[in-house]
Amino acid sequence: MPSPLPLDQLVEAAAPASAPRTTRKKPFLHSAWHGACRTMKYAAVVSLLGLAGMVANHYATHEKVRVRQAQGATEYAHPDGQTTHILNYLAGKEPMSREERLELIRSPGEEYCKMMNIDPPNFDRMDERQFMAWMLRTIPSGDGTDTLEGALKDLNSLIPLQRPYNPELYTTLWKIEMDVGTPYVRWSTARENKERGLGTITDDISCYSAFSNTVHIQPVSEPLRTLVAELAHARQFNEHPFSRYFRGAGSIGRTLARAVFEGRSLGDAYHQEYSTPGSIEYEAHQVIEPQLRRRIGRVGVLAD
Repeated sequence: MPSPLPLDQLVEAAAPASAPRTTRKKPFLHSAWHGACRTMKYAAVVSLLGLAGMVANHYATHEKVRVRQAQGATEYAHPDGQTTHILNYLAGKEPMSREERLELIRSPGEEYCKMMNIDPPNFDRMDERQFMAWMLRTIPSGDGTDTLEGALKDLNSLIPLQRPYNPELYTTLWKIEMDVGTPYVRWSTARENKERGLGTITDDISCYSAFSNTVHIQPVSEPLRTLVAELAHARQFNEHPFSRYFRGAGSIGRTLARAVFEGRSLGDAYHQEYSTPGSIEYEAHQVIEPQLRRRIGRVGVLAD
């Protein structure tokens, strides 16, 4: 296969034959300014389309949690069964099936095969032991002395099938869920991310989608911590959806400006928003998240 042409040669090849050519180079600032203007125009169009989508979806995606008394205890249920299951699991009220856990741990294997450009095995035909054995054979770790039994023990520690039931945590989690706008909750996995249009699991491990009012959380190690972090964004968009949307658009605009004028990557440019007072990320993680963590901390979990 011939090597791809440089961008300037591709542009020239695509231009009409009669198009005039110029050898004069435009000043850098002139090009940068026009590039920034075009970027801002695109951002404005995207913002308007996003606002229209948000207006259409906001009220449809904020459903009401069902509350009932059963055997002297209060029980909660989201209209979405998966959201109910994940919140109940985190509080220890429901177990996780082995099939569900296997689906969650497949993601690192699928991602590793993609990064290393190797053909993956048929994960769908593997049980937990077979999958963990494949992981030990395929992915180097530590000094190479890991055993299958040790790996399975680590798995039970990272993603236990049954967490200890804490009735106070159960009640607190559901009250927070209702307070922040009853968002849907999903595990963030490679397959789930693919359905969301993301290329890999590492594109967006945990996040909040304002358009669908959905919290996507990391299933491994500290899912409760990531849940609380993203519920902070849910509260922002539940309390003041439109002003928060425009503030979010402002964050994107500042990020693009940093990337263009400071020559930074988009990820690095956006990361500054977390330490910028008044930004949507600063408010979520420096103001709201600590408040939610303290509420859960009162029941002996996730204290600062």
